[in-house]
Amino acid sequence: MNQYMVQIAAIEVQMIDPEDDLLPMRKAIANVLKKAHQKLSAGAFAKLLDQAIPALVKYCGCAEDFEKLEHVLDDLYDHQVIDSKGYQDIESHSACNRWL
Repeated sequence: MNQYMVQIAAIEVQMIDPEDDLLPMRKAIANVLKKAHQKLSAGAFAKLLDQAIPALVKYCGCAEDFEKLEHVLDDLYDHQVIDSKGYQDIESHSACNRWL
């Protein structure tokens, strides 16, 4: 599990400028989650997902950012990495949640 946490942390460190297009980095985090979901126990994956949520929603404060986040979440949902509750939990952590 540590290798996946390190990978997510390394990606998040690159997310330093809110003006950058962060979609590629969010997709990279999603790819780590997809790999981890296949290998980790449910409990270990839940801990990893808890770490990944702040990285996924980092600098997600406008409608355009939220659409990009939803694109990533749709992919995770389609691959059964997250369920509808997980999808909603991640959305609720974004700054855009205030408009939902």
